[in-house]
Amino acid sequence: MIAQARKEYHNNAHDSARDTLNTSGQAITRLLGYESQLETWKSEGYDVRPLEQLKNADLSQIASAFQKFDQQILEHQAREQQKERAEYLVTQATNLFSRLKLDGAIIPITLDSLNRIFGEQKYPEAIAASDGIIAELIQIRGAFDKASAMKSSVTDAGALSLYNSGHYKEFIQAAEQLQEASLKLARLKEKGIELIGEIGRFAVIPADLRSKFEEIHEAKDLSALESTVSELELFRNTAKPDIEAGLDNPAFSSGLWVLTRVILKNSGSAHATDVLIALSDEFQTKGIKPVSVSAGSTTPVEFTLMPKNAGRILLEISMTFKDLRGWDYQKTQELWIDVTEKGGSALSPAPAGEHRPLPPLTSTPPKIIRAFEFYAGYIRVKISVKNPTPLAIHDVILEPGYDHAILYLERHEPDKYPFENDKIILGTINPGNDRTVSLYLEPTICAKEGTDIHCHIRYKDAQGKPGSLDMEPLQVQVVCPILETQDAVNIGSLKQLIETLPVHDSKIFSVPGNIDAQTQLKLFQGIIQLHDIRHTSTLRRANNFESWYYGRTKVMRKEMVIKLAILKDMGMVEITAYCSDPKDLTGLLAEINRHVTDEIAKRNHIQNIINVTIKDSVIVRSNLLNSCDINGTCSGDVTIVDSVVTNSNIG
Repeated sequence: MIAQARKEYHNNAHDSARDTLNTSGQAITRLLGYESQLETWKSEGYDVRPLEQLKNADLSQIASAFQKFDQQILEHQAREQQKERAEYLVTQATNLFSRLKLDGAIIPITLDSLNRIFGEQKYPEAIAASDGIIAELIQIRGAFDKASAMKSSVTDAGALSLYNSGHYKEFIQAAEQLQEASLKLARLKEKGIELIGEIGRFAVIPADLRSKFEEIHEAKDLSALESTVSELELFRNTAKPDIEAGLDNPAFSSGLWVLTRVILKNSGSAHATDVLIALSDEFQTKGIKPVSVSAGSTTPVEFTLMPKNAGRILLEISMTFKDLRGWDYQKTQELWIDVTEKGGSALSPAPAGEHRPLPPLTSTPPKIIRAFEFYAGYIRVKISVKNPTPLAIHDVILEPGYDHAILYLERHEPDKYPFENDKIILGTINPGNDRTVSLYLEPTICAKEGTDIHCHIRYKDAQGKPGSLDMEPLQVQVVCPILETQDAVNIGSLKQLIETLPVHDSKIFSVPGNIDAQTQLKLFQGIIQLHDIRHTSTLRRANNFESWYYGRTKVMRKEMVIKLAILKDMGMVEITAYCSDPKDLTGLLAEINRHVTDEIAKRNHIQNIINVTIKDSVIVRSNLLNSCDINGTCSGDVTIVDSVVTNSNIG
């Protein structure tokens, strides 16, 4: 091209020569660029020998060859990038998969297909497959970690089977539902306990409903608990007192004042207070005062009464009363009574609405009044037989009846009434008089559902005609409290607690003198600690010991204190319990007594430990704790053998 430009110049074609030289310069520049690119590719390791063979080729051929080679390089680079990306993603998927396997996860996918695609160098397909697998593994990891964190709190077999089979999302859903149900269950239990506390302040919860709640409280039947709580709510809203009046008086005469007793019986479920009675206008009264009548019990109202007229008179007894919530009630009851003229013969009351010939006086049977209370670890049943007739009744005999597998008659009082062949002989009861006997029944086992106490009464009337009647059964519960105590308390907290617990009673055991105090202490400590309670302190003065324990009932969380006293100087062991519920107290002492009996039966060498009847006049109870202050420091000759010294919170 330079030679051509020179020729054009000599031919005076200066412009053409200039254009030819410009074109030549551009070609040279392009060739220099190709040479530079060639060196670059060569330094990068590309095989450029085919391009080096184009030195004598036309510029257009060189340009075409370089363009094709550049395209091949771009394609190669793109493929290498795909390979690197695919390799990175496959490695990431493999690492995720391996860590899940190592952590124990069950993975529903495999990497076989991915590894095969990558091995076949199908990098775009490998990249797409890796993205999908990584996303799925990340989801599995999240579900597995969450499920593993929740697993420790799940006990349901069905939910755990989902976890163990690798269905982590389904397990999480089931666990969350169980947690929600558990929270609802806890709220219902708390609500039930609050309802029982609320109801207990104004009414008596039926034994079957209370027992039902206590049993379901320990279970996890949500629907049953919901139903029971609904029953408690219904009972709370509908519980009310229901007062019935009965006239307890032998005779009335017109114009004469007579001391009269009206027996008020509350057959409702709520306690009644401010119970005030008023009689119809045919009668004048003096001295009527308001009384309270607990649910299920009776209360007498004594006052003086004077009928205005003789004859068969309809007596209307109007009653107003309240429950402990302040709700007001009214009730009217009618009784037909016979009123004689002043100085005439006495006539017996007739039932409401009944018009019948007057019966002979001797046909009126004795009346039975009965009640029970929890006392000193016993169920003390009082039975009173009253003779309402104007003539004496004779040969009165009581025949108590009860389940001997649950209750044991330890004694009766007064013991002046003979006890022969399981019968108590009361003898003769004069007109208008009564005789009362107390039965001391010791529970031998628990009877949470209740056990009935019966009594059959036999007698002869004034003409010697035999008669009999049965006492309305008394149902009593023997509740052996289930204890579950988590925290101990110190001496100071224990002393404060004892002052607030309203009920306490003791069991006293006589122990042979050949058993040393340490052996007695170890034996009885083992018996008491069969319950889930916490030891607070053991105190000592010479050969006498006191061990103190703190406990809580499992369901209602009621607090208890138990004292074990080894009275070596007196040859006795005292076990005293303090609590807020006399039923719990009686049941606990009965259970401890049974455990003592069982333990003694295992030890032939100490067969002579016996339960002693408590007489406050002869038993001096141990009280070494009074020698210690709230900081646990004891004065005098009282020493602390061992003690809980940490702070504690009661309540």
